[in-house]
Amino acid sequence: MNRMNAVKEIFASAQSPGRLDETLVFDIGVNAGEDTSYYLQKGFRVVGVEANPRIFAQLQVTFAQAISEGRLTLLNIGIWNQPTTLPFYINLHNDHWSSFDPVYGCRNNTRYDVIDVPCIGIRALFEQHGIPRYMKVDIEGGDKLVLADLPGLPCLPPFISVEEFGNNTIPELFKAGYRKFKVVPQLHKQLMPAGTIQLEGLHVEKSFHGTDSGPFGLDLAGDWLNYDQALADFRQRVRNEAGKGIGPPNEWFDVHAAVSDEAMASSSQVQWLWTTIRNLPSAHDDQVRDYEGRLAENAVRISELTAKLDDAEHMIGTLRQRVEEEGRVRRDSDGLLASARKEVNEERQARESLEQRARAQQQIIGDQARQLDQTRAELDAIVTSRTWRMLAPYRSIRRRLSAR
Repeated sequence: MNRMNAVKEIFASAQSPGRLDETLVFDIGVNAGEDTSYYLQKGFRVVGVEANPRIFAQLQVTFAQAISEGRLTLLNIGIWNQPTTLPFYINLHNDHWSSFDPVYGCRNNTRYDVIDVPCIGIRALFEQHGIPRYMKVDIEGGDKLVLADLPGLPCLPPFISVEEFGNNTIPELFKAGYRKFKVVPQLHKQLMPAGTIQLEGLHVEKSFHGTDSGPFGLDLAGDWLNYDQALADFRQRVRNEAGKGIGPPNEWFDVHAAVSDEAMASSSQVQWLWTTIRNLPSAHDDQVRDYEGRLAENAVRISELTAKLDDAEHMIGTLRQRVEEEGRVRRDSDGLLASARKEVNEERQARESLEQRARAQQQIIGDQARQLDQTRAELDAIVTSRTWRMLAPYRSIRRRLSAR
């Protein structure tokens, strides 16, 4: 048997049902898939459980590629202490509150729907898919049921996390077989980025926020505490002995646990070598799809720009025609204006000529009027003269003779 076949055999045996698989993570309570996406980026195979069928349908679309490549198995089921079908309360105000427990699913008198969802036990999930290196449990009231099913198993997930459900959280983890603990606040995880040296899977640059679970396993910051230390830390930061929350406003906590100090060793490098080799074609395909997607986007963009250029050229042609038409109209207007100005000048000259003639006629009439006045004055002088009076009888005889 050559070395590559030996590596393949190791990897295949690690993936056998019921056996520990260091390259496997369980995401119990996928919800929107922020954690699943992170585990996939880290190079893990993921088995995701989501009871809400509406969210499950969207997850199948979001993670279609990972599902087709066999890196993700999604199950639309619930986790209970035995195989059964139970009413599931879908909270319409906040889907994070949806639960098989009506206390969680119907909290604060918010609106909800109820549907029936098939359930299996966590042991059956281990038998079907293997035992993961890390199991995240966040199923709103069902976390304690998962822990109650773990005692007595010959092999446990080396790391586990649950959302704290009261003062029994750490005791239940201890009863399940876990001996090291960390209490991790969840509201401001952006202040807790994954370390520069990451020991779980592949290195991933990521900042966390309020809707994901954050780092896990060996990537968690701070020291692992024994049982007594963890209980004291829980009492000091999370809940007092009476079970009343004493943390900051709106803060909530996850409790991470490890089976033992032996779990603090990094996972098998042989398995991770084979996982990386297996994922190389997928990464190459991802790059090819990314480039093809970019080329398609660029082709669409070029087509859009070409269409815009054609529209612009059409608009320019239309504007050019308008400019030419306006030029012709302006030239015609200039010609009409010049002709009108010529006619106005001619009319002005004719008017000035008529005015000159009128002034000359007025001068002649004035002269004639003055001559007439002078003649009248002379006649008046004659009529009033003595000679005119002396000749009056002779004028009378002349009129009679003329009458005959």
